[in-house]
Formats: sequence, structure tokens, C-alpha cells
Amino acid sequence: MPSVTPSLCTPAENHSRQQQFSLALLAICFSISDSQQPTQGTRSLLLFELYLAFIYVTFTAAVVLSVLSLRPSGGGAAPATALIQQWGQPIGLVSASAAFVLRSCLDLPIPSLLRIWFFPMALAVALLVFLAWNKYRSAVATMPSTGGRRNLLDPRPSSLRYRR
Repeated sequence: MPSVTPSLCTPAENHSRQQQFSLALLAICFSISDSQQPTQGTRSLLLFELYLAFIYVTFTAAVVLSVLSLRPSGGGAAPATALIQQWGQPIGLVSASAAFVLRSCLDLPIPSLLRIWFFPMALAVALLVFLAWNKYRSAVATMPSTGGRRNLLDPRPSSLRYRR
């Protein structure tokens, strides 16, 4: 049966979106880059080098995605090109996010970091626990009844589990 949903975007729109994404990554790189090295000690110097490494990864991902978006849309792209286009955007986003977090770790004192990062992280963990609990409850609710005895770790079907 043919698919009822139409294609989300044409190859030309996809190239345009990829160009916009790579330009946004380049803008992020230039806005968060700071070449002034910290002078506090080895911990901050190590964080600074890690921060710069993530900025360079973001910049490289943006340039590669920008170059690949300039290629004419041909029928058969090389597997390596398809792989780069598939993973380029997530790598760029993760490295830009990591650079932002590391920059805030470099700029803010420890008590401020605890206040700023603790609440969102605690909220995220609570949300994950809530989602896992809901998934567990729905899995238990759809399990066949076995007379009150349930062993979730037993891989055998329930018809073989309690034979006497």
C-alpha cells in the first residue's frame, strides 16, 4: 500500500535548511569563542582547552555541512557523504552545547554553578524517572494475569511458567 504522507521537503529545501543550520553553527562558534586564557590554575586551563576543542569541532562540522550543502543534489551520493550529512548536525549541536556548558563552568563561580545547573538537571532526572515509571506501569498493565504471581525476569511465556 503506498504511503499517504507526502515527502516532508524537497532536496532543494533540504540543502537550504542545511545551509541555514551551518550558518547558525558558524555564528554560534564566533559568538562564544574567546581566546583569552584563564590564569587561575591547571583545572581551569584544562577546562579551557576542552572548551576550545568543542568550539573547533563545532566549527569543523559547520564548515563541512556548509560545503556539502553547496553540492548539486545528485541521485547517488557516496556513502561517506550520506553518513556525514546524517551525523553532522547532531555532532554540531552537541559540541556547541558542550562548549556553552564549559564556558559557563569557566566564567561562573562554583556556588553559582550549583544553583544554575542543579535545578534543570534535577528536573530532567525527575522527568526521566517519571517517564520510566509510566513505561513500566503500562508494561505491567498489559501483561497477562497469572493468578497474582508475576516474575518479570522469567523469559518463558506465561503458559509455561506456572505449569504443575
